[in-house]
Amino acid sequence: MQSGDFLRVRHIIRNLETDEVLLRGHRLRRTSTQNPKDLGLGQYFGRRLNEVALLLRVNEDDPRPAIVQGMVDIKVSEVVRKRELVITNRAFPSSSFRGQLYQPSPRSAKTLKEHIFWNGRLVCRYVLISSWENAVSRLAKKSYCGEARRIYAAEADLGYTTSNGGRDSEGSFDLQYSETISETSRRGKMRARPPSLELLDKGQNPQKIPRFGPSTNKAKYTFFDAFHGAGGASRGAHVAGFDVRWGFDNSEYPCEAWRVNFPKGKSFKMNAEDFPPPSFNPLCHKIDCLHMSPPCKMWSRAKTRTGPNDEANYDSLFTVERLLQQIKPRLATMEQTDGLLLNHPIQFRLLINSILRSGYKVRWKIMDLSRHGVPQRRKRLIFLMAAEGMPLPPFPKATHGPPESGLKRLVSVWDALEPLRTNPRRWDLYHQPESKKLLNLIPYDPRREMLRKCITCSGGQNYHYSGKRDFTVREYSLLQGFPIFHEFAGSNGDALIQVGNAVPPTAGAAIYTEVIKTLKAFDQGYLGPDDELLVPIPEDLFELPDYLQSPGRCAPTLKDEPKSKTLARRFATPIPTRQSGETSLYTRGGYDIASDTGTRTKCVTDPRGVRLLQNQYEVINLTD
Repeated sequence: MQSGDFLRVRHIIRNLETDEVLLRGHRLRRTSTQNPKDLGLGQYFGRRLNEVALLLRVNEDDPRPAIVQGMVDIKVSEVVRKRELVITNRAFPSSSFRGQLYQPSPRSAKTLKEHIFWNGRLVCRYVLISSWENAVSRLAKKSYCGEARRIYAAEADLGYTTSNGGRDSEGSFDLQYSETISETSRRGKMRARPPSLELLDKGQNPQKIPRFGPSTNKAKYTFFDAFHGAGGASRGAHVAGFDVRWGFDNSEYPCEAWRVNFPKGKSFKMNAEDFPPPSFNPLCHKIDCLHMSPPCKMWSRAKTRTGPNDEANYDSLFTVERLLQQIKPRLATMEQTDGLLLNHPIQFRLLINSILRSGYKVRWKIMDLSRHGVPQRRKRLIFLMAAEGMPLPPFPKATHGPPESGLKRLVSVWDALEPLRTNPRRWDLYHQPESKKLLNLIPYDPRREMLRKCITCSGGQNYHYSGKRDFTVREYSLLQGFPIFHEFAGSNGDALIQVGNAVPPTAGAAIYTEVIKTLKAFDQGYLGPDDELLVPIPEDLFELPDYLQSPGRCAPTLKDEPKSKTLARRFATPIPTRQSGETSLYTRGGYDIASDTGTRTKCVTDPRGVRLLQNQYEVINLTD
């Protein structure tokens, strides 16, 4: 029972010169069969009979949405026959062949299964996106970036959608949001998203649902750091603007260091398997963002032999599902070594499966952190997760690069150690260069070079640019991206382990800046739950007055302005809309993006629509 792929046909193309006919559409593949080439999709989405997944392969330098860019062309000669296929965002087993009636017959269970395999309805509920930097890298190496999620409501077939994100029959919780109506002009009414999501546990009274997110523009979003160590991710989140509230780790010295650096937060000394403690209630604490950094030694490409903690490190990776279900954040991030994706594909796919089971969509990418201000070529696998009803944040764009890139130059060792030259810390326990062992190694130019090796728990075979000694712990922490005032705990060896295990705060700040912008854009109505963010959100999106940042609020009346000059009239802007009878294959931000022909204009009374126009979203023409 092995079959090929399937194609949902979107266009039929005929070559007028050769008379060849091609079918253009979306490729789908079964999740229940084992493909020797790519290990099958069952490890991603679970092995279920007649369940298929939508496969999209895209290039990052192509600005088109993945659902458009991921179409493929198939020759008619490759088609075997037609099959019944349903694309839905409903949860399993809704809309599947299990709801169809089959005549009871003397067939055995095996024969009936084969009959369903070859003739029963096929159902697609998930999308798997594989990304490459460009077409050249797509030919040379495997994908280093991807995304796995449920089908969006706009992508589902008519009549096979659900309004609550597909969490109607499986999963541990639902994330729902309602819509309120407010008068904004004499032309009619507009829809305004409330400033926060509502988390609904099964069996809970809906009237007592706590709200997520800050209630005012001055409030901060909350941050939880799991496996926090000395607080590298927490420091990056704090720089980005998060309110670091909670965290846990199973070692004494990292917990001590984290409490010193974040005195307003609370650190729990415990294992991930024992979380949460009795004093922690996720319904009351309202976590906006959760970060997880499970131990990565088990998955490192440099690992060549077994260690005493391999079993515990293996199990810690799969506590992610439990943490997501217990803490229930709106958005989540995770950091791991790139060896998990490159050398352990089975464990990587099982991890993605556990995230999807928790009710989250996930995006991953191998990031070179030197492109974000870290003076070392440190490649890490970064995961971005969003609960159902929330959009996925984008990855930050590179800010540093080689001279021909047009970006800031890469941070050198000399640049990273500048705080020690401007503010010497001879009193620092972790910066005593005179106590380091003398070495006789080849010196190098710190103004032109980064660290030659990645910083590890032992330093990573790096040494001072003079060649005469090793770096101190404080110097290693600056090279890792920590500020000079960040504190550590324990001996120099303990502190070096904390530095080597940390997420570089400079790169973390870039990631969490995009996370905060996504939260703000969603809460203020600029983004919908199914919006696809192709590029980072522009910085000037939130540089509007308060009454424009929250759709539905009226502008204050100024003394020198006539009272009849309303907000809607002052900010009215024409945009193209489709005529009756036309169809739009893609929508964004609540407005249809139709073809550029046969359109008329209407007056926008929604400040959100005004901002979408100012950002110059492209008009996508899907006609052949």
